Amino acid sequence: MIDKSSVNYKASILCFLLLIGSSLLFSDEQPYIVEKDETLYSIASRYQISVDDLMAANRLEGSFIKEGDTLTIPLGAGDDFWLVKPGDSLSLIAQRTGISVDEIKAANGMDDEKILIGQKLILPAGGSEEKNYTVIKGDSLWKIADKNQTSVEALVRLNGLSSENIQPGLVLKLPLFKQISRGISVLKAMLNSREEPEEGPWFNGEPKRRTQPSLDYGELPEYSTTESYRLAREVLGKLNREIDRAGILSRDLKGWTIVIDPGHGGLDPGAVVETVDGNGNSAFVVEDEYAYDISLRVYALLRQHGADADLTVISPNHHIRHTPDASVTFVNEKNEVFNDESENRTGAWSEWPAGGSRGLERRLDTARKIIDRESNRHSLFISIHCDNTPGGFPQSGILIWGKDDRELERSRKLAEAFEDSFPAGLEIKEQNLHVLNGNPAGDGAALIEIRNINYDNNSWALRNEDLRDQDAAKIVDSLLHFVSTY
Repeated sequence: MIDKSSVNYKASILCFLLLIGSSLLFSDEQPYIVEKDETLYSIASRYQISVDDLMAANRLEGSFIKEGDTLTIPLGAGDDFWLVKPGDSLSLIAQRTGISVDEIKAANGMDDEKILIGQKLILPAGGSEEKNYTVIKGDSLWKIADKNQTSVEALVRLNGLSSENIQPGLVLKLPLFKQISRGISVLKAMLNSREEPEEGPWFNGEPKRRTQPSLDYGELPEYSTTESYRLAREVLGKLNREIDRAGILSRDLKGWTIVIDPGHGGLDPGAVVETVDGNGNSAFVVEDEYAYDISLRVYALLRQHGADADLTVISPNHHIRHTPDASVTFVNEKNEVFNDESENRTGAWSEWPAGGSRGLERRLDTARKIIDRESNRHSLFISIHCDNTPGGFPQSGILIWGKDDRELERSRKLAEAFEDSFPAGLEIKEQNLHVLNGNPAGDGAALIEIRNINYDNNSWALRNEDLRDQDAAKIVDSLLHFVSTY
């Protein structure tokens, strides 16, 4: 005899399971079981979302996770959705997206402006070629440009402005763009690691000043080049361990040697520029210090994508530095050394990196040794600087050269791969620079002027840690694009 109650019970269970299955199938969220040695950062990287979004979706107050934990992965966040994070409001989201509060409320069936952390809001498609931004009190064109990853020049051109003066209530068109964006801050990975980062940011001596005090201030090295090289290798080793803990992003750059050349360094600070902070006080920016910080972020992300990346110069005192306040600037520490033991053999003063043809030749020698040591089939050379030319690159630019047409053409293809990742506009120029002429990299060499610090908005962006992260990600995205089409 058939037990009808048993059949009804089993049918109910089956319906329940089918209901759950269908809800998972058509949900914008996906469950994920944490595996051994995974971090929030490595999981976020895999799904191309931010650590903040992942924490918000799971209501996490801290970054600790363990093997076997179940996480919710928010899918589809991007152009069509907004995942609510701490501090968000509808008016802020409207500002950031160019979509009005009323449009967001209508798209989500909302009666009021109450939103919850982790909530996924539908962003209605505008169907136009640009988004809009309404100017609020305190805005300037350069603030709006930096917030939206574009340039003042692009805003002026797109909106037909006759000057840079803007008033609250003015509606500006914003250029739309899509970034490749495949990297997340290595610093955030360190902060979200289950282990404490190794001691830092100052490893072998803190600068005597909290911030750069003047144009001509500089602190001479405390150690010989020989000792500084030994200490710098130890500091770089600590960063490498942090990168390993952060996890692999991809193997897309496996088989490539990429030499990162932080501009200037050692006895040569590059440009030192006086600008103003948000309170109108003087702030002094030392080119080589910021070029080095961006170079380290690029270096870290390249290694996470499988590249054999290395640096031409390294510091004994720090690796990636956290700068919570853009009014506090990096101090001119004249202590970077060439990343090659033979260049620091005697400890003599003449071994410190300096400008001039001899100093640049030693950079090329160091790059050549790195490329020879790695013995990969492919190699690239990227030198990172900050422009300081009035009327020069409005934001970012790339310089290329070659000893012959073949070398120049290789570098041109490399430079052109950067255009999609720099939506604010990127200029490519040919210039006979010693560090590019006859460069040892077999597949292309380029010098990137990542910001023009002659302009206050670019100087501020350089001092802003999140924007340095974005600049580093743009460089790495560009290299990934170049390799994918090689």
